[in-house]
Order: sequence, then structure tokens, then C-alpha cells
Amino acid sequence: MVSFITSYNAAQIAAMSRETIESLTRTDIVALSTTQTLALTTTQITEFSGTQLSQLSTRQATALSRAQMAALLPSQMSFSPAQLFALSSAQVSALDGEDLAALTTTQIRALEAADFSALSSTQLDELTTTQISALTVTQIRGLTAAGLGSLSTEQVAALLPTQIAGLTTTQVKGFTSTQIGSLGAQQVAASHYERDRRDERQPSKRIYRSAARPAHGNANCRLSTSAIGNLATTQWEALSITQFTALTATQVKGLNTTQLASLDADHISALLPAEVGALTSAQFAILDRRKDRAAHASPDEEPYGGLYRNALHRGDCGALHGADQGATGVHPSAFNASQLGALSTDQLAAITPTQITGLTATQVRQLADTQVAALTATQIKQLTTEELSSFTARRRRPLSPRRN
Repeated sequence: MVSFITSYNAAQIAAMSRETIESLTRTDIVALSTTQTLALTTTQITEFSGTQLSQLSTRQATALSRAQMAALLPSQMSFSPAQLFALSSAQVSALDGEDLAALTTTQIRALEAADFSALSSTQLDELTTTQISALTVTQIRGLTAAGLGSLSTEQVAALLPTQIAGLTTTQVKGFTSTQIGSLGAQQVAASHYERDRRDERQPSKRIYRSAARPAHGNANCRLSTSAIGNLATTQWEALSITQFTALTATQVKGLNTTQLASLDADHISALLPAEVGALTSAQFAILDRRKDRAAHASPDEEPYGGLYRNALHRGDCGALHGADQGATGVHPSAFNASQLGALSTDQLAAITPTQITGLTATQVRQLADTQVAALTATQIKQLTTEELSSFTARRRRPLSPRRN
């Protein structure tokens, strides 16, 4: 059966009444040419039912102009996934926020990543939390950093860990402090970078590293320094050792007092010398005061025997290791003058002879009289001639070693 619509020219199409449009059957709809489809006015477009629009072929749907798309109402959002997939980004971006919010999760997943790149912050703001959670990782990656940064805290909280893990570094760094505060612990862990498989297989094992960044996994923390500083305690503690090791010296320096106070010995031992050196004396003093949090791992848990037993067990300095244990973590030689000055006499006295050997003459010269007096005979024997000569006549007097 041939539809009467095929005989209409563009002028006749544009002159069709509401009654005529409402009476169009599936046969009539399918018979519309792309030229006839474009001839429909924006007023006429609003007179089509959602069911009628869902009967358009993908060829007809892609022929709709931006003006026609912009005229559509939320009640007309009955497009099939195939139609939505065929639409151009220019067409999708012509829909207003209410139109987009009317799409089902099945429909929203039919849009392409490029479509989301074209959406404004106003349009994105209208997406429901259910729709946000339904987006594929590919679609999420289609969001611009500005678009992602415009999401409400409710929308950000609706993101699944798998979606956050799929974000690019640029996108993650685009999170505002407010948005970071709305993330749950698992989301924060996912935003850092993909969890290292070795860390998942052996969660109880400590991961040590050399002065170079680890070869496994992603080498950079994707959260901005300000974002890291705004992580709540529960969010901060969600980071694994592997994730923690990806922090840069700048990011470590950006840690707030609460975050520093929550670090355990495993995390302290994962710091690189450059990162320890980046800490201010005030930050270092926070670690120094936490005398009850030092780790004392049993021999079967320690990959390097005696590491913790010979360390500065009075506080989190107990996570420091020396070259004699074969470990390659933080060494006292990484400390600046302010950090060395923050060590108590008990902590200083607990430094191993090998660790003493690693100190420079400049560092030794900066030790306070009370600290020098705390050195044991064994430690003093490790000082070089240059280091001993660095003491002034006034400071040689305290050099009366404590008995071991």
C-alpha cells in the first residue's frame, strides 16, 4: 500500500495540520523522504507522538535539523537505541537537559562518547544519578574535564568505581575539592589508578622500591595535589601501598596533618628520599610524635630480616631502612636539617651504625648538642674524620658517648 504522503511536496508537508500529523500511520511515517522530513516545522515536530518518532528510520532521524531536535519535548523521547546511536553529536547537543533526563538507561547507553563531549554543563547537570551510573566507561571518558568538573556532588557520588577507574588523568585532575569530598573510599582508590595485581594477590606483603619509580602499574598519581589534600581520612586510608608509592614529592608535601597522622609504618617506608626531603619540619614532627604506631613485623612477614627490629622503633622512623638490610627505602641521609632536628634523642640513638655512615658532614654539623650527646660509642665510631672535625670546640664537649 502506497502512502498518500509520497505525493506531497515540501510546501504541502509544511502545511499539514495537527490532525493530519496525529493521523499518520507507520506506513506514512516510513514513506517520508529526508527532504520531506526537513520540511517539517518546529511546531509540527512537537505534534508527533513519541511512538511516531520511534518509527523513523535511522536515515530519517539523522536528517532532522538542530532546530527540529531542539523543539522536541521530554514526552517525545521514545527514540530507539539504534536511532540515538545514529544521531550526530550536533543533533544530541541540541536536546535540552530535560529531554536528556527523560531517556532511559538503555537509551542513554546508546549515545556515543563524542555526544557527551558536546554536552554543556547545563545539559549534564540534568542527567539523573541513575543515568550517570549506567554510563559506559567509554562514554565517561567522552566527558571533558570541564564537563566532569560541572557534575554535582550527587552525580559524582553516583559514579561506580569502574567508571572512575576509566577516567583519564586530565579528567581526574579536573575534580574539584567539593567533588572529591563526595567520593566514597572505593571511588577514591579507583580514581588513583588501576590497582596493581601484585598488591591484590599479596595484600599483607610490604612493597619496597628503589629510588626509581616502580616499573609495574601506572607511575603517577592522577589526583591533583589539592585533591589529595582534601581527601577525608576514610578516603585516604583506602589507598593501597602501591597507590601511595605513586605520589610525587609535591603531592606528599601537600598532605594535611590528619593524613600524615594516619600513615602507618608501611606507608612511611614506601616514601622515597626526595619525598621525605619535601616534608616541612612541622609535617615531619607529626610523624615524630606518633611513637605508638611503629610497625614490628615478625620475621616471616619481613622480606628483609631485622629491618624493623634495627630501625628507629620509637616512632614511625622505625620504617626507615639502611643499606645493610638490602632494602632500598627511606634512609636517614634523606633528612634535611629540620627533620633531623625533629628526632628525639631516643630515636637518634636507635639509628643503626650503617645508617649513621650514610649521614653527611653537613647533616652531622646540624645536630643539636643534646642529640650529639645521645649518640652511642658504636655510632660515634662510624663518623668520619671530616664529620668529627665539623664539630666546633663548644660542641666537642657533649661528645661523651652514651654506653651501648
